[in-house]
Amino acid sequence: MLLEEQAAHVAARKVSAAAIAELRTLNREMRAAMRQRHVGRTLELNRQFHFSIYRAAHQPFLLTLIEMTWLQVVPFFAQVLRDALAKRVPRGSDQLPEVAEEFFDMHEEIIDGLAARDLKRVGRALHAALSRSAELFEERSLSTASADQRRPSAVRDAQTA
Repeated sequence: MLLEEQAAHVAARKVSAAAIAELRTLNREMRAAMRQRHVGRTLELNRQFHFSIYRAAHQPFLLTLIEMTWLQVVPFFAQVLRDALAKRVPRGSDQLPEVAEEFFDMHEEIIDGLAARDLKRVGRALHAALSRSAELFEERSLSTASADQRRPSAVRDAQTA
């Protein structure tokens, strides 16, 4: 998280009005992709959103470190998104899961902070988004671990029946 926050702080001093407009567009497109249940498109737009900010910092080494971190996290985040859509929204609904609305609101706060060149606001909003992502990853890990612990006894029961 610290890498992303550092990049966002630097970007807040340098980001252009055109980049801010692009961030707003990406966030709107992300909402639309989620409503259509396009997980892959949502993930790609989310990546574009965040990396537009990180690139605005003009710090290639920092960007490389962030990219390496993202490569580890994206597959897990994809599953979290699929879970959110499957569990929290009725099939056929264009309603977004509450957690998705939270992220879109946090993205708007990041954008507003960048537009105001308010480093603290950007840092708080980005930290909130990344912390919430970490919570979701942890919840997913715990539920997966719990399911894995239950599986052996179910297999044994089926074999003895």
